[in-house]
Amino acid sequence: MKTGAVNKLLMLYIPGMDVRWLATDHTPYIASLFETFPHTTTTSYPSVEQLSTVITGMRPHEHGIWLAKLRPRSRVTPAQRLVDVLPDIVTTTAQCAAHRIAKCCPMGTIPPRRRRKLHFEKMKFYGRANTETLLDELASHGVQDSLLSALGTDRCHYTFTDRFADREWLLRGMGRGCRLEIVQFHALDILGHFYLETPEEFHAYYSEVDEFVRRVHEKCQANGMTMVLLSDHGQERVTRFIDLKGALRALEVAEDDYTIFMESMKARFWFHTDKARQVVTAFLSRSEDGTLVSYQEMHRHHVEFPNADFGEVYFMAHPGAVFFPDDFFHPVVNLYFGLKEWEKRRRLRNPRLRGQHGYLPIYPSEQGFMAVLNRQFMVEGRGMELRDVAPSLLELLAEPIPPFMKGTSRFHR
Repeated sequence: MKTGAVNKLLMLYIPGMDVRWLATDHTPYIASLFETFPHTTTTSYPSVEQLSTVITGMRPHEHGIWLAKLRPRSRVTPAQRLVDVLPDIVTTTAQCAAHRIAKCCPMGTIPPRRRRKLHFEKMKFYGRANTETLLDELASHGVQDSLLSALGTDRCHYTFTDRFADREWLLRGMGRGCRLEIVQFHALDILGHFYLETPEEFHAYYSEVDEFVRRVHEKCQANGMTMVLLSDHGQERVTRFIDLKGALRALEVAEDDYTIFMESMKARFWFHTDKARQVVTAFLSRSEDGTLVSYQEMHRHHVEFPNADFGEVYFMAHPGAVFFPDDFFHPVVNLYFGLKEWEKRRRLRNPRLRGQHGYLPIYPSEQGFMAVLNRQFMVEGRGMELRDVAPSLLELLAEPIPPFMKGTSRFHR
């Protein structure tokens, strides 16, 4: 180990922790950390998927995990034509059941006639996950290079949970003795999606997380570990719901003339006729519900795909607005998660999101932070991208930064 290197490092990664909510009356411990230790803001990318960038040190177009990609057109078989005749509620319900039971159908909420047009690149864990799960997930997307490969799996460990009650379980498992531990506590992000409409209740969750951060920091100090606290984005309270699917159906354009994939805050389009391109883009350009961005214009937001494979144009909702219904909405999914996880129980009463992120990164909801709880280090510059997190961790450990990481370290002695 090089002189001046951190011996052991633990990064507590809390997606959705909004810096605007870190007031001293609700999160006094985190506020005190900000007053004492070096920290800086982080800027995310217009997506709900940020782990792939955090763990690889690459932007989305560099690691290739960007949710939905258009497949080349292929011949529709007689069996597929038969399935396409069935109502969407029947086929999507069958897909949901197959996905939940056998994990064999990604994106089960999309009708087969649309799903077969798309290839999906998305990292998603439910419940708990560990290093092996993460490696398998990365490999399934063709990604071999990451923090884990740079350090070696014998010197780092990853733990994930989306359960709020798992805080004690996480604490018991910390201090494994490896050089780098990454603990992703994803529950606050989920609670933001369904409880942000009640600020007083949500403040209580922040207070509990503040206490959790205190206990993690104290355990790190007792075990001779330096702690890093990371948030990749915040959450914007949802106040407006847009029926974009209904509006598109009202246009004089055939459904087969374009392909759409719709998240709650972003709809991406691929056009198969000039008429569809002209009519749909003209309609979206006039809309006050969002901003129309071409894939070339997305480059200014650090998503620099060289072609339209991952989307020809994107219609980005304004912060506080979401598209509903979207391609993740399905009654069976709402019922399944509403009954299975208390963090999502409000879906049973109202399936609409109460908070959301993944908007254009120029907005406050897309800002996070990184704090290194070690006074020997200082921050270089003002702000950082999420792809700078991985090389910054290696810099803290005085480990070489591999060429595949395109970010740069922002923390130095």
